[in-house]
Amino acid sequence: RDPARVTIRGTVNGESFVIARSKSKAKGSLTFMLGEEDLTKQSAKETQKAIEESLGTNSQVLSRTIFHGQHTMNGLLEATDAKLKEELSIIVPLNIWQDAAARARKQGRALSKRVSELDGMIAIRSNDLESVTKKRDHAANAVAEKEKAFIEIEEQTKKRTKELSLNADQGFSIDTAQYAVNEAAEEVQSLENSLRGNAGGLQTELDPLRKEADSKVSTLHAEKLELQTLHRQLDRNELALTGATEKFNDLITLNDEDSVCPTCKQPMSDDNSHRHFKEEMESNLANVMSVIESLTLSVLRDQTQAREKQLLADEIEMQVQSIHVNIRNEEAQWQANQRELEEDLQSARSLYSQRSKEFSDAAKQIETLNEVNRMKANSISELRSFKEGLTAAIEARNMISQDLDEMFESVKNLEAEREDARSVASVISIAAENFGARGVQTFILQNTVHALQLASQSYLDELSDGTLRLELVLDAGDRILRTASVLNSDGAWTARPLSSLSGGQWRRCSLAVSLGFSDLVSRRGRLCSSLLVLDEPLTHLDSTGRDNVGKLLRKVIERQATERMDGIVRRIGGLSVSTILIILQDLVAEELSESFDCIDEVIKFKGHSKVVVDEEVL
Repeated sequence: RDPARVTIRGTVNGESFVIARSKSKAKGSLTFMLGEEDLTKQSAKETQKAIEESLGTNSQVLSRTIFHGQHTMNGLLEATDAKLKEELSIIVPLNIWQDAAARARKQGRALSKRVSELDGMIAIRSNDLESVTKKRDHAANAVAEKEKAFIEIEEQTKKRTKELSLNADQGFSIDTAQYAVNEAAEEVQSLENSLRGNAGGLQTELDPLRKEADSKVSTLHAEKLELQTLHRQLDRNELALTGATEKFNDLITLNDEDSVCPTCKQPMSDDNSHRHFKEEMESNLANVMSVIESLTLSVLRDQTQAREKQLLADEIEMQVQSIHVNIRNEEAQWQANQRELEEDLQSARSLYSQRSKEFSDAAKQIETLNEVNRMKANSISELRSFKEGLTAAIEARNMISQDLDEMFESVKNLEAEREDARSVASVISIAAENFGARGVQTFILQNTVHALQLASQSYLDELSDGTLRLELVLDAGDRILRTASVLNSDGAWTARPLSSLSGGQWRRCSLAVSLGFSDLVSRRGRLCSSLLVLDEPLTHLDSTGRDNVGKLLRKVIERQATERMDGIVRRIGGLSVSTILIILQDLVAEELSESFDCIDEVIKFKGHSKVVVDEEVL
C-alpha cells in the first residue's frame, strides 16, 4: 500500500517553508525546506529540532495555538496550578528572570564567601597584632629586667666576695672535714651491722623455745581433750550408778511389802504366788547389785584416771608458762640491747650529719670562692654582652613597631573591603529577591493571568451571549484561581465552581480559554499563525451554542482585516487567522452551512476512505 503523506506549506517571517511527513508500516520520513535550502537531517528527531529552531517554536506552542484537539482543548481549564503556570511560560518566558535571580544568588553567595574569607583574614591579622604587641611589650620588659638583673648580680658578687673573705679567716680545711665524715660513716656502719646481728641472734635463741612451747601446748591440748572425755564418761557412769541404786532401793521396798502384788496392788492370798514373788525379787536384787558393783568399779577407775590426767595437764601447763617466761626474759634482754644499740646509732648518725654539714659548708665556701672569681672574670664580658643584647632588643622593638603599623593599615584595608563586600551583597540579595518568584516574576505572571482572563472573557461573551463569566486571579499564595459566574434571569450573577458547570457551559469556557490563549500568544509575538485547527469543538453544545461558535469563528476570519491609524497599519485583534479547519465526526445542524465557506466530508467504505470536497470526489 502507498504510504500516508502529509505536507504543510507556509511562510515564516516572509520566507516560505515546506514540511512533508510520510509514514508506512516499514518506515517513516520527515523533510524540511526553508526557502530554497533543504534543512532535512539524517534522522527525524534532528529534522524536528531544525524545524523548531527555524520556526522559533515547538510542539507545545503549536498544540496550544494552532491545533486544538478534542482532548487537549480542556487542558488549560482543568490543568493543575503547576501545569497551568508551565503553559503560561509559553506566553511570557520567565527563564530570563530566573537566570537573573540565579546569577544574583550566585554572586551573593560569592560575596558572602568573600566576606567570610575577609572575616577570617581580619581575625588572623588581629591575632597577629595581639601577638606582635605582646612581643613588643616583652622586648621592653626584657630590657628592664636585664638592667635590674645586672645590678643584682653586681651587688651579689660584692656581697659574696666579702663573705668569702670572712670565711677564709675561720680556717676551714676540706681534708679534715672529709676525714671526720669518713670516720663517722664507719661508726654508723659498724653500729648498723651490730643492730642487724642482734636481731638475728634473738631469732636464733627464741626459735627452740617457741618450738618447745608449741609442742607443750599441743600436748596440753591433747591431754585436756582426753580429760574432758573421761569426765563425760565419769558423769555417765555416776548417773547410771545413781539410777541403779534407786532401782535397788525400790526393789528392797517391794520385797518388804511381800503380801501385796506390785502390779495390781492386791493382797496375795496363796503361797505359790507369794513364793514366786520372792524368787523373782531375789533375782532382780542380785542383778541390780551386780550392776551397782560394776558401775562403782568403773566410777572409781574413771576418777583415778581423771586425777592423773589433771595432774599431768597441770604439770605441762606449768612447763609452758615457764617457757613463756624465759621467752619474755630473752625478749626483754634483747630489747634492752636493741635500745642501747639504737641510741648509739642515733648518736653516731647525728655526729655523721654534723660532720657532713661541716664538710658541705667547707665545700660550699670553696665553691663560693670559685664562683666569685668567675663572676669577677665574667662581669666585664657579661656587661658587654648585656649592652649588645640591649641594643638588639631596642632594634627588635623598633622593627616590631613598624610591623604593627603595617598590620594596622592592612587590617584597616581589609575591614574597608569587607564593608564594601557586605554592602554589595546586600544590594545583590535585594536584587535576587526582586528577580525571584516573589518579585518581578509574580508581577509578570499576574499581568499575564489578567491578560489571559480578559482575552478569554472576550471570546466567552461571544460564545455565551454574555451569560457566562470566567475569572482567572493570582492569589496571595501565587496560585491561579479559576472560578465561573452564571447570569440569572433576574440579571444577578451567581458564582459557581467549574465542576458544577454543565457540559455546554464547560465547552464554552474551555474553548474561550483556548482561543484567548492563542490570541495572547499572537499578541505577545510568540507565534502569529494564519491556520487554526479545531477537533470536535462542538461537543456538548446545543443549536444556539453551535451557532455562536460558527459566528465567532467567522468574526475571527473577518478580523484578518487591518486598519490604518495615524498612517500606521495595525492588525485588529490578536489572532490573524485566514483559515480555520474544523474536524467533526458527523454533520451537525444546518446552521453550520452559513458559518463556513465549505464543508468537506471523509467517507469510509469497505476499509477504504475517500474525501468529498464540495461534491467533488477525489
